[in-house]
Amino acid sequence: MIIAKCKYRHWLPRLIGYAGITLGRTIYFAGEEGTISSKLYKHELQHVRDIRADGLIKFYWLYLFWFARLLCKLRNWGKAYRAIPYEKRAQKAEQRTMQPEDLEALGLYGYRHGLKLVLRHTPKKKGKKK
Repeated sequence: MIIAKCKYRHWLPRLIGYAGITLGRTIYFAGEEGTISSKLYKHELQHVRDIRADGLIKFYWLYLFWFARLLCKLRNWGKAYRAIPYEKRAQKAEQRTMQPEDLEALGLYGYRHGLKLVLRHTPKKKGKKK
């Protein structure tokens, strides 16, 4: 079951200086399809799973709460960002092996091109028109 939509070459992650950002069930990537690393897919997919588990409002409220609290404590934007519990979970997800259910959740399929795993969106099946 597809649980996330992916948008590529989007202005939003570029505007804030990130390779990807998740808003609700949609993941926005700065790069083009086929150039996104499996590590980034897994990171952003973990955010989608957290949003599904906690609910949209609770997720973003807690995310902002933790960021503000950690920023006051650490006085460093990057350290505060990486210490947010949701980001720690997403960073752990990056280290896991991409599973078939991860690909399915993103509507992707993977194939090897040399040593690199290339991920593409599953082609939509053309329905018969009557």
